[in-house]
Amino acid sequence: MPGITVTPIEKRSNERVPHVAPVRMMFENGESQEVLTLSKDVSVKSVFLYLAESVFSYVGTALSLGAEMELFMLIPPEVTGSSGPMLVHCRAKVASVRPCERAGLQGIAAVFEDYEILPVLRMSA
Repeated sequence: MPGITVTPIEKRSNERVPHVAPVRMMFENGESQEVLTLSKDVSVKSVFLYLAESVFSYVGTALSLGAEMELFMLIPPEVTGSSGPMLVHCRAKVASVRPCERAGLQGIAAVFEDYEILPVLRMSA
């Protein structure tokens, strides 16, 4: 209709912060599996991960929509409001799987079910 502007509705309830960092992912695929992946961005409720297509083709059925996983990752202070990054262990579920804009990678969006903040060891000089 003329004169009416339609604004797309954002489905995410929390803003994602760009955050490329290693993430340790564990899941069941007939037996316990563990892979190292990278985050693209993170919010207080979710994370978007990159997984190599070669790894995804091997474990893909274990990471379908709704699949459960455990993640170990650093959450940046922009998300937590803390003075520094926080190491967390979280249980998450796959919310979506899609090809990435980066060649050779698969994208996985995961929603956090619960999490535990882990102590971070600091080395002194």
